[in-house]
Amino acid sequence: MKKKTMRRLLGGVMALLIVAGAAGGFFAVGRIRGWFPSSQAEEVEKHPLALRAEVLTGAVLVQRKGVSYQLKDGESLQTGDQVTLKGHGSATLTGEGCKVRCGEGSAFLVGETEGGDPQLTLTGGALFGHCETALCLVVGNQLAQVDAGTVSLTVTGEALTLDMFSGDVRFTGGDSAAVSLSPGERVSVPCDGGRWGAPVRQTLALADLSDFSLACAVEYDGLWMTPKELRGEIRRREKAAQAALEAELKEQNEKETVEKQEEPAAEELPEQSEAAESSASSEKEEQEKKAEAEQAARATEKKKRAAEEKRKAEEQKKAEGQQKADSSEKKEEEPATESGGSCTIYIECKTLLDHMDELKESKRGYVPSDGVILKKTTVSFCEGETVYDVLVRTCKAAGVQLEVSYSGGYGSYYVEGIGHLYEFDCGRQSGWVYTVNGTSPKYGCSSCKLQDGDRIVWSYTCQGLGSDVR
Repeated sequence: MKKKTMRRLLGGVMALLIVAGAAGGFFAVGRIRGWFPSSQAEEVEKHPLALRAEVLTGAVLVQRKGVSYQLKDGESLQTGDQVTLKGHGSATLTGEGCKVRCGEGSAFLVGETEGGDPQLTLTGGALFGHCETALCLVVGNQLAQVDAGTVSLTVTGEALTLDMFSGDVRFTGGDSAAVSLSPGERVSVPCDGGRWGAPVRQTLALADLSDFSLACAVEYDGLWMTPKELRGEIRRREKAAQAALEAELKEQNEKETVEKQEEPAAEELPEQSEAAESSASSEKEEQEKKAEAEQAARATEKKKRAAEEKRKAEEQKKAEGQQKADSSEKKEEEPATESGGSCTIYIECKTLLDHMDELKESKRGYVPSDGVILKKTTVSFCEGETVYDVLVRTCKAAGVQLEVSYSGGYGSYYVEGIGHLYEFDCGRQSGWVYTVNGTSPKYGCSSCKLQDGDRIVWSYTCQGLGSDVR
């Protein structure tokens, strides 16, 4: 009896210890993540840093005191925070007189200088800072001190690049003396196996800027180039990218058309060849029979006649071969095209930007910051082709992930995922829907035949089975 009582007592004590440990862990994590306002205020007071994370899209993770979690919009950053943007994740850090845009794939450590100014130590990706006050950017032993200026910093495994847009920036590369940069200048520092080389200064040109820097710089006036020049460069690059994609799609479509038209001819060639061989064999057998039947006295005449027939046969065979070659060259020079037309296709998931909290955490990194997976693209198609055919061909050419399945019940293909975003990733009513000329067809995409000038739009819906994207 005493043993049973003792076991029950020990079991109760163990249960209390487990509950106490779980509660302690819960409150510890809550203090770190800011679930309890009073505790968070105490933490910020201990680590004063006037930077907040805003305009978050995709996966933006922060590791704080060993705990990693999704950063929330409006959350204050603390000294020692390690911030990582995954996939298409993007974020903007704002503070008093300071705004820093974080590019896709960026990773940096948050800190502060001895004077209390924000300091960001970048280990990968890109940052674009526009500051009216001071900001310190660090990469290894390379340091850029920004005093009321606009800069862009990019780090890869091979080099770092600092572009100067406006203001005053002092750059110190390792043991080198600090240099002051002027607007329109770039400093590049090569990296070999973790060892930084000597800084190289050069004059900037619009063509040198990354797409990320262009998109950020266009928001500001007073830079070394005007917003009009920046917008012009952005449009030029977009047109060049669209032209390259559409040219690739056109070439692919023409190639498939020619292959389809040449398939019957390719099947007929073996039959024609077999017929020619059979005819030649019959003629040879007949000649042999005649030769055996002829008298010895006419042997010489027979040989002459056989030689003449052989010569004529060779000339005829040569003429037929030349005719086939001419026909083949004509096909190559003048490839026939099936009647069809052209259409436009556009793929977007903008509704997800308003439902990021409901989206699976593992998929947040696949959501582009503007919600556009494929910009409007013009695609040629053949007669009888469908919305499905154009979707498959375009995604393949543009490098966009696509997964479909065939539904026997509906006799059509069903789009499960585009760009790694799948049905049910953002709730039971989420998935992909399409429209043609602003109307939702009542049948599957592989049953919807295209007409010249059609406008195809694929959208990710989160609510109402498509009602939120119409």
